[in-house]
Amino acid sequence: MTTFWTTTLRQYPGFVSKEVWISPDLADQVVCMIRWQTREQWKAIPQADLDRIEQQFDAALDFSYRIIDAREYQVRRYPSS
Repeated sequence: MTTFWTTTLRQYPGFVSKEVWISPDLADQVVCMIRWQTREQWKAIPQADLDRIEQQFDAALDFSYRIIDAREYQVRRYPSS
């Protein structure tokens, strides 16, 4: 099931990668890091598509979950000297 979102998001321009992080101390908490070439490409996905994909994902699961946080990050690159 972990490839569901990856396979789906891969169809949209600008998708780079997705990682799933699970702490050995907090196995019930999952962090997903999804990378895009640009923020504009990420935001260009219609909300209706994201809603439909989430509904399909939820229907395929055999357990319930809740998202406790969602946020965006920027990668800062510094010149190496």
